Amino acid sequence: LAFIRHFTSNDGRRWRDAGSTNIPGWSGNAVIHENKLRLYYTNKGVTEQRIEVAIDKGDGKGLRPRAASVLDPMAPHTKKAAQALGYHTGAGDGYVMAWRDPYVYEHGGKWHMLFAAKAEINGKVVPAVGHAESKDLRKWTLKAPQVPTRGVSDEPMLAGQIELPVSITRYGRQYLFMSHSEEVKGNWQRSTKAFMRKNDSDSWTPVGGKDGTIIAPSKGIYGFNILPDPKRPGEFLVHGFYNEGPRKMQPTRLQPLRWRGLRPVVEFQGTFQR
Repeated sequence: LAFIRHFTSNDGRRWRDAGSTNIPGWSGNAVIHENKLRLYYTNKGVTEQRIEVAIDKGDGKGLRPRAASVLDPMAPHTKKAAQALGYHTGAGDGYVMAWRDPYVYEHGGKWHMLFAAKAEINGKVVPAVGHAESKDLRKWTLKAPQVPTRGVSDEPMLAGQIELPVSITRYGRQYLFMSHSEEVKGNWQRSTKAFMRKNDSDSWTPVGGKDGTIIAPSKGIYGFNILPDPKRPGEFLVHGFYNEGPRKMQPTRLQPLRWRGLRPVVEFQGTFQR
């Protein structure tokens, strides 16, 4: 059984372990709104994964999960709306039915939630970035899934599954990062991909051309995450998890996200230090 652990930091480099939250779930992010810390995370339903929220009201009682899910792909009204928008809500492609890894952020006067999902494009089930909007972080409106495609052909670029979608804005451009798993000739290849666009109405295009890979499978890193850098306004810190070798399942050290022009550059070193 997975539980979420809580760490705090003033500078994003040195972290203090605040202990377990005792919330049975995993993988998400937290935002502060109206002086309340809201943690959005993944939890398991009967046969699916869904998105829930825990709220810390600042009363000393810690994070308390809410009884109802935020987005549950198996809830009848949500499932109907999702299918009308182009989401695939079955497990026919061999993967577990999942809406997971929520990433909540503010953009354009609204709150947005991205999450790992699946879509159906031209009769084919493909990994997709789920999207929902909210004005107050209470009621969420499901939007169409976002699927990076190969230009005018509308052929999806992604196969297998994605995890941990993250979006940032830098110098007027939006970036979308995700962890991507794909089976190639019987072997799993796990990489990190990045896409970009100028505004909300544009399609996501791969950073640097080709397939948008910024961390190759050969690097042995899987699970990419990002947060604002307190020491560099407008810039970001990143980390991932070692997926192979003697440091397998250890998180890397949080380190600055570097840039080469418009292309993000990631070179992980070391492991997480408390």
